[in-house]
Amino acid sequence: MKANLRSRLFSSITIAGVFFFIASSILTSEPYLLMLTAAQLIFVPLMLQLLLETKRKHIIFNWIAMLSIFLLQVIPSSTGQMVLAFIYMILTFFVACYGLKRFFQRGFTNWAEISIDIGMMYLFVGGLWFFAYIAGIDTGFSPLITWLTAIHFHYSAFLLPISLGFFGRLHDSTWYRLIVPIILSGPILVAIGISFSPLLEFISVLLYIFAIYTLIVLAYRTRFLSHLQTILIRLSFSALGITILFSLLYATNNSFGLWFVSIDFMLKFHGLFNCLIFGMLGVLGWVLVPPKTKQDVWNFPVSRIRGALKGAGKQHPGLVDELSDFVDIKLYQKQSSIFMRTQISIGYLLL
Repeated sequence: MKANLRSRLFSSITIAGVFFFIASSILTSEPYLLMLTAAQLIFVPLMLQLLLETKRKHIIFNWIAMLSIFLLQVIPSSTGQMVLAFIYMILTFFVACYGLKRFFQRGFTNWAEISIDIGMMYLFVGGLWFFAYIAGIDTGFSPLITWLTAIHFHYSAFLLPISLGFFGRLHDSTWYRLIVPIILSGPILVAIGISFSPLLEFISVLLYIFAIYTLIVLAYRTRFLSHLQTILIRLSFSALGITILFSLLYATNNSFGLWFVSIDFMLKFHGLFNCLIFGMLGVLGWVLVPPKTKQDVWNFPVSRIRGALKGAGKQHPGLVDELSDFVDIKLYQKQSSIFMRTQISIGYLLL
Protein backbone atom coordinates (compact mmCIF):
# COMPACT_ATOMS: atom_id res chain seq x y z
CA MET A 1 0.00 0.00 0.00
CA LYS A 2 2.83 2.41 0.89
CA ALA A 3 4.50 1.73 -2.46
CA ASN A 4 1.27 2.53 -4.32
CA LEU A 5 0.84 5.70 -2.26
CA ARG A 6 4.36 6.88 -3.12
CA SER A 7 3.77 6.13 -6.80
CA ARG A 8 0.67 8.33 -6.79
CA LEU A 9 1.96 11.21 -4.67
CA PHE A 10 5.35 11.30 -6.37
CA SER A 11 4.29 10.44 -9.89
CA SER A 12 5.55 12.63 -12.69
CA ILE A 13 2.08 14.13 -13.15
CA THR A 14 1.73 15.11 -9.48
CA ILE A 15 5.24 16.56 -9.23
CA ALA A 16 4.75 18.51 -12.45
CA GLY A 17 1.37 19.79 -11.24
CA VAL A 18 2.84 21.09 -7.96
CA PHE A 19 5.77 22.69 -9.82
CA PHE A 20 3.44 24.36 -12.33
CA PHE A 21 1.21 25.61 -9.51
CA ILE A 22 4.11 27.16 -7.59
CA ALA A 23 5.37 28.82 -10.77
CA SER A 24 1.84 30.05 -11.57
CA SER A 25 1.45 31.53 -8.08
CA ILE A 26 4.64 33.53 -8.68
CA LEU A 27 3.60 34.72 -12.13
CA THR A 28 -0.08 35.53 -11.58
CA SER A 29 -1.17 39.04 -10.72
CA GLU A 30 -4.56 37.91 -9.38
CA PRO A 31 -4.09 35.62 -6.35
CA TYR A 32 -7.78 34.60 -6.20
CA LEU A 33 -7.39 32.88 -9.59
CA LEU A 34 -5.09 30.33 -7.94
CA MET A 35 -8.09 28.53 -6.40
CA LEU A 36 -9.11 27.33 -9.85
CA THR A 37 -5.48 26.79 -10.89
CA ALA A 38 -4.95 24.49 -7.89
CA ALA A 39 -7.88 22.36 -9.00
CA GLN A 40 -6.71 22.24 -12.62
CA LEU A 41 -3.05 21.45 -11.88
CA ILE A 42 -3.23 19.30 -8.74
CA PHE A 43 -6.66 18.15 -7.56
CA VAL A 44 -8.23 17.11 -10.87
CA PRO A 45 -5.12 15.26 -12.19
CA LEU A 46 -4.73 13.41 -8.87
CA MET A 47 -8.34 12.27 -8.86
CA LEU A 48 -8.11 11.23 -12.50
CA GLN A 49 -5.07 9.11 -11.67
CA LEU A 50 -7.25 7.17 -9.21
CA LEU A 51 -9.95 6.65 -11.84
CA LEU A 52 -7.82 6.21 -14.97
CA GLU A 53 -4.74 4.63 -13.45
CA THR A 54 -3.93 2.28 -16.35
CA LYS A 55 -4.90 4.56 -19.23
CA ARG A 56 -1.77 5.91 -20.94
CA LYS A 57 -3.72 8.12 -23.30
CA HIS A 58 -5.33 9.86 -20.34
CA ILE A 59 -1.91 10.43 -18.76
CA ILE A 60 -0.79 12.13 -21.96
CA PHE A 61 -3.93 14.28 -21.95
CA ASN A 62 -3.21 15.23 -18.32
CA TRP A 63 0.28 16.38 -19.24
CA ILE A 64 -0.98 18.45 -22.16
CA ALA A 65 -3.73 20.02 -20.05
CA MET A 66 -1.42 20.96 -17.16
CA LEU A 67 1.11 22.46 -19.53
CA SER A 68 -1.68 24.47 -21.18
CA ILE A 69 -2.88 25.87 -17.84
CA PHE A 70 0.66 26.84 -16.86
CA LEU A 71 1.43 28.50 -20.21
CA LEU A 72 -1.69 30.65 -19.76
CA GLN A 73 0.32 32.52 -17.10
CA VAL A 74 3.24 33.04 -19.48
CA ILE A 75 1.80 33.77 -22.92
CA PRO A 76 0.45 37.34 -23.16
CA SER A 77 -1.28 36.87 -26.51
CA SER A 78 -5.06 36.63 -26.20
CA THR A 79 -5.20 34.31 -29.21
CA GLY A 80 -2.58 32.04 -27.67
CA GLN A 81 -4.50 31.97 -24.39
CA MET A 82 -7.71 31.04 -26.22
CA VAL A 83 -5.93 28.13 -27.91
CA LEU A 84 -4.54 26.91 -24.58
CA ALA A 85 -7.93 27.19 -22.87
CA PHE A 86 -9.48 25.30 -25.78
CA ILE A 87 -6.94 22.49 -25.32
CA TYR A 88 -7.91 22.24 -21.66
CA MET A 89 -11.58 22.19 -22.61
CA ILE A 90 -10.88 19.26 -24.96
CA LEU A 91 -9.39 17.34 -22.03
CA THR A 92 -12.52 17.90 -19.97
CA PHE A 93 -14.62 16.69 -22.92
CA PHE A 94 -12.48 13.55 -23.11
CA VAL A 95 -13.02 12.94 -19.38
CA ALA A 96 -16.77 13.48 -19.79
CA CYS A 97 -16.89 10.92 -22.61
CA TYR A 98 -15.11 8.42 -20.39
CA GLY A 99 -17.66 9.06 -17.62
CA LEU A 100 -20.51 8.56 -20.10
CA LYS A 101 -18.93 5.31 -21.29
CA ARG A 102 -18.67 4.10 -17.69
CA PHE A 103 -22.35 4.85 -17.17
CA PHE A 104 -23.46 3.02 -20.33
CA GLN A 105 -21.50 -0.06 -19.23
CA ARG A 106 -23.46 -0.22 -16.00
CA GLY A 107 -26.64 1.91 -16.05
CA PHE A 108 -28.69 2.94 -13.01
CA THR A 109 -27.46 0.17 -10.73
CA ASN A 110 -24.99 1.75 -8.30
CA TRP A 111 -25.28 5.27 -6.84
CA ALA A 112 -21.59 5.40 -5.88
CA GLU A 113 -20.45 4.77 -9.45
CA ILE A 114 -23.17 7.02 -10.90
CA SER A 115 -21.83 9.85 -8.72
CA ILE A 116 -18.35 9.34 -10.19
CA ASP A 117 -19.78 9.20 -13.73
CA ILE A 118 -21.73 12.44 -13.30
CA GLY A 119 -18.73 14.18 -11.74
CA MET A 120 -16.61 13.33 -14.76
CA MET A 121 -19.32 14.67 -17.07
CA TYR A 122 -19.67 17.88 -15.03
CA LEU A 123 -15.97 18.62 -15.52
CA PHE A 124 -16.68 19.40 -19.17
CA VAL A 125 -19.13 22.10 -18.08
CA GLY A 126 -16.35 23.58 -15.98
CA GLY A 127 -14.06 23.45 -19.01
CA LEU A 128 -16.64 25.28 -21.11
CA TRP A 129 -17.03 28.10 -18.57
CA PHE A 130 -13.26 28.36 -18.19
CA PHE A 131 -12.87 28.71 -21.95
CA ALA A 132 -15.63 31.34 -21.98
CA TYR A 133 -13.78 33.29 -19.29
CA ILE A 134 -10.40 33.18 -21.05
CA ALA A 135 -11.90 33.90 -24.49
CA GLY A 136 -13.97 36.80 -23.13
CA ILE A 137 -17.22 35.31 -24.44
CA ASP A 138 -20.34 37.21 -23.39
CA THR A 139 -22.22 34.71 -21.20
CA GLY A 140 -24.67 37.30 -19.91
CA PHE A 141 -22.66 37.59 -16.69
CA SER A 142 -19.61 39.54 -15.61
CA PRO A 143 -16.18 37.98 -16.17
CA LEU A 144 -15.91 37.36 -12.41
CA ILE A 145 -19.21 35.43 -12.31
CA THR A 146 -18.11 33.44 -15.37
CA TRP A 147 -14.88 32.51 -13.56
CA LEU A 148 -16.82 31.64 -10.37
CA THR A 149 -19.05 29.32 -12.39
CA ALA A 150 -15.97 27.58 -13.77
CA ILE A 151 -14.54 27.06 -10.28
CA HIS A 152 -17.99 25.94 -9.06
CA PHE A 153 -18.03 23.12 -11.60
CA HIS A 154 -14.48 22.05 -10.71
CA TYR A 155 -15.08 21.80 -6.96
CA SER A 156 -18.82 21.33 -6.27
CA ALA A 157 -19.56 19.48 -9.50
CA PHE A 158 -16.39 17.41 -10.00
CA LEU A 159 -14.43 16.95 -6.76
CA LEU A 160 -17.53 16.57 -4.56
CA PRO A 161 -19.31 13.92 -6.72
CA ILE A 162 -16.06 11.97 -7.13
CA SER A 163 -15.44 12.12 -3.37
CA LEU A 164 -19.07 11.16 -2.76
CA GLY A 165 -18.65 8.20 -5.10
CA PHE A 166 -15.50 6.98 -3.33
CA PHE A 167 -17.34 7.32 -0.02
CA GLY A 168 -20.21 5.25 -1.43
CA ARG A 169 -17.78 2.41 -2.13
CA LEU A 170 -17.32 2.20 1.65
CA HIS A 171 -20.82 3.08 2.83
CA ASP A 172 -24.25 2.19 1.47
CA SER A 173 -27.53 3.04 3.17
CA THR A 174 -30.97 4.46 2.47
CA TRP A 175 -29.80 7.91 3.55
CA TYR A 176 -26.81 7.72 1.19
CA ARG A 177 -29.03 6.78 -1.75
CA LEU A 178 -31.28 9.72 -0.85
CA ILE A 179 -28.61 12.43 -0.73
CA VAL A 180 -26.65 11.41 -3.83
CA PRO A 181 -29.27 12.66 -6.36
CA ILE A 182 -29.69 15.85 -4.32
CA ILE A 183 -25.96 16.59 -4.38
CA LEU A 184 -25.63 15.65 -8.06
CA SER A 185 -28.50 17.95 -9.07
CA GLY A 186 -27.27 20.75 -6.78
CA PRO A 187 -24.78 22.43 -9.16
CA ILE A 188 -27.38 22.67 -11.93
CA LEU A 189 -30.16 23.90 -9.61
CA VAL A 190 -27.88 26.53 -8.05
CA ALA A 191 -26.71 27.69 -11.49
CA ILE A 192 -30.32 27.96 -12.74
CA GLY A 193 -31.30 29.82 -9.57
CA ILE A 194 -28.46 32.33 -9.94
CA SER A 195 -29.43 32.88 -13.58
CA PHE A 196 -33.22 33.09 -13.36
CA SER A 197 -34.70 32.82 -9.85
CA PRO A 198 -33.13 33.88 -6.53
CA LEU A 199 -35.90 31.96 -4.73
CA LEU A 200 -34.94 28.74 -6.55
CA GLU A 201 -31.33 29.42 -5.60
CA PHE A 202 -32.36 29.74 -1.94
CA ILE A 203 -34.41 26.49 -2.01
CA SER A 204 -31.63 24.58 -3.79
CA VAL A 205 -29.10 25.75 -1.18
CA LEU A 206 -31.42 24.51 1.59
CA LEU A 207 -31.61 21.08 -0.08
CA TYR A 208 -27.85 21.16 -0.48
CA ILE A 209 -27.43 21.90 3.23
CA PHE A 210 -29.65 18.96 4.16
CA ALA A 211 -27.61 16.64 1.91
CA ILE A 212 -24.22 17.93 3.07
CA TYR A 213 -25.01 17.62 6.78
CA THR A 214 -26.45 14.15 6.24
CA LEU A 215 -23.20 13.24 4.46
CA ILE A 216 -21.18 14.55 7.41
CA VAL A 217 -23.19 12.43 9.85
CA LEU A 218 -22.74 9.35 7.65
CA ALA A 219 -19.00 10.03 7.40
CA TYR A 220 -18.69 10.02 11.20
CA ARG A 221 -20.52 6.69 11.32
CA THR A 222 -18.44 5.04 8.61
CA ARG A 223 -15.29 3.02 9.05
CA PHE A 224 -12.62 4.09 6.56
CA LEU A 225 -9.63 2.16 5.27
CA SER A 226 -7.05 3.89 7.47
CA HIS A 227 -6.99 6.14 10.53
CA LEU A 228 -5.42 9.05 8.65
CA GLN A 229 -7.97 8.73 5.84
CA THR A 230 -10.74 8.88 8.46
CA ILE A 231 -9.43 12.22 9.77
CA LEU A 232 -8.86 13.77 6.34
CA ILE A 233 -12.21 12.80 4.78
CA ARG A 234 -14.22 13.80 7.85
CA LEU A 235 -12.45 17.19 7.92
CA SER A 236 -13.03 17.59 4.19
CA PHE A 237 -16.77 16.95 4.45
CA SER A 238 -17.02 19.06 7.63
CA ALA A 239 -15.50 22.01 5.76
CA LEU A 240 -18.42 21.81 3.35
CA GLY A 241 -20.76 22.13 6.33
CA ILE A 242 -19.18 25.51 7.05
CA THR A 243 -18.83 26.87 3.52
CA ILE A 244 -22.41 25.93 2.60
CA LEU A 245 -23.60 28.30 5.36
CA PHE A 246 -21.85 31.15 3.53
CA SER A 247 -23.75 30.12 0.41
CA LEU A 248 -27.01 30.22 2.38
CA LEU A 249 -26.27 33.76 3.58
CA TYR A 250 -25.45 34.83 0.01
CA ALA A 251 -28.65 33.21 -1.37
CA THR A 252 -30.73 34.75 1.44
CA ASN A 253 -29.42 38.19 0.56
CA ASN A 254 -30.25 37.66 -3.13
CA SER A 255 -33.78 36.43 -2.33
CA PHE A 256 -34.85 38.60 0.63
CA GLY A 257 -32.21 41.32 0.98
CA LEU A 258 -31.06 40.02 4.39
CA TRP A 259 -27.55 39.38 5.74
CA PHE A 260 -25.52 41.03 3.03
CA VAL A 261 -22.57 38.89 1.94
CA SER A 262 -20.26 40.28 -0.73
CA ILE A 263 -18.57 38.28 -3.46
CA ASP A 264 -15.25 39.42 -2.03
CA PHE A 265 -16.18 37.81 1.30
CA MET A 266 -17.25 34.61 -0.51
CA LEU A 267 -13.91 34.49 -2.31
CA LYS A 268 -11.86 34.90 0.86
CA PHE A 269 -13.75 32.49 3.10
CA HIS A 270 -16.04 30.22 1.09
CA GLY A 271 -13.54 29.75 -1.75
CA LEU A 272 -10.47 29.46 0.47
CA PHE A 273 -12.13 26.88 2.76
CA ASN A 274 -13.24 24.79 -0.21
CA CYS A 275 -9.79 24.90 -1.79
CA LEU A 276 -7.55 24.25 1.22
CA ILE A 277 -9.69 22.04 3.45
CA PHE A 278 -12.34 20.37 1.32
CA GLY A 279 -10.25 20.09 -1.85
CA MET A 280 -6.72 19.45 -0.59
CA LEU A 281 -7.56 17.29 2.44
CA GLY A 282 -10.24 15.36 0.57
CA VAL A 283 -7.99 14.52 -2.36
CA LEU A 284 -5.15 13.49 -0.03
CA GLY A 285 -7.56 11.32 1.95
CA TRP A 286 -8.65 9.32 -1.09
CA VAL A 287 -5.12 9.12 -2.50
CA LEU A 288 -3.98 7.44 0.73
CA VAL A 289 -6.11 4.33 0.20
CA PRO A 290 -8.43 4.52 -2.84
CA PRO A 291 -11.48 2.31 -2.23
CA LYS A 292 -12.08 -0.32 -4.90
CA THR A 293 -15.34 -0.47 -6.79
CA LYS A 294 -17.78 -3.24 -5.89
CA GLN A 295 -19.60 -3.00 -9.22
CA ASP A 296 -18.92 -5.51 -11.99
CA VAL A 297 -19.06 -4.12 -15.52
CA TRP A 298 -21.63 -5.85 -17.69
CA ASN A 299 -19.97 -7.22 -20.82
CA PHE A 300 -21.80 -9.23 -23.47
CA PRO A 301 -19.66 -12.32 -24.25
CA VAL A 302 -18.67 -12.63 -27.90
CA SER A 303 -16.73 -15.60 -29.22
CA ARG A 304 -13.39 -14.83 -30.89
CA ILE A 305 -13.37 -18.14 -32.82
CA ARG A 306 -13.39 -17.66 -36.59
CA GLY A 307 -13.56 -20.11 -39.51
CA ALA A 308 -11.72 -20.08 -42.84
CA LEU A 309 -12.95 -20.46 -46.43
CA LYS A 310 -11.68 -23.61 -48.13
CA GLY A 311 -8.79 -22.90 -50.44
CA ALA A 312 -9.17 -19.10 -50.10
CA GLY A 313 -7.07 -18.62 -46.96
CA LYS A 314 -9.39 -15.78 -45.88
CA GLN A 315 -11.08 -15.39 -42.51
CA HIS A 316 -14.82 -15.05 -42.25
CA PRO A 317 -17.21 -14.83 -39.28
CA GLY A 318 -18.39 -18.42 -38.87
CA LEU A 319 -17.53 -21.70 -37.20
CA VAL A 320 -18.03 -24.02 -40.20
CA ASP A 321 -17.35 -23.76 -43.93
CA GLU A 322 -20.19 -25.97 -45.14
CA LEU A 323 -23.33 -26.66 -43.16
CA SER A 324 -23.84 -29.78 -45.36
CA ASP A 325 -20.82 -31.34 -43.62
CA PHE A 326 -23.04 -31.73 -40.58
CA VAL A 327 -26.56 -31.97 -42.08
CA ASP A 328 -28.06 -34.43 -44.59
CA ILE A 329 -29.51 -31.89 -47.02
CA LYS A 330 -31.85 -34.37 -48.76
CA LEU A 331 -33.20 -35.61 -45.44
CA TYR A 332 -33.60 -31.99 -44.26
CA GLN A 333 -35.54 -31.06 -47.44
CA LYS A 334 -37.77 -34.13 -47.09
CA GLN A 335 -38.56 -33.35 -43.47
CA SER A 336 -39.24 -29.72 -44.32
CA SER A 337 -41.67 -30.75 -47.06
CA ILE A 338 -43.55 -33.08 -44.70
CA PHE A 339 -43.69 -30.33 -42.05
CA MET A 340 -45.10 -27.77 -44.54
CA ARG A 341 -47.79 -30.19 -45.79
CA THR A 342 -48.80 -30.92 -42.21
CA GLN A 343 -49.14 -27.22 -41.41
CA ILE A 344 -51.31 -26.64 -44.51
CA SER A 345 -53.57 -29.59 -43.59
CA ILE A 346 -54.03 -28.24 -40.06
CA GLY A 347 -54.92 -24.86 -41.54
CA TYR A 348 -57.63 -26.36 -43.76
CA LEU A 349 -59.11 -28.23 -40.77
CA LEU A 350 -59.27 -25.08 -38.71
CA LEU A 351 -61.07 -23.27 -41.49
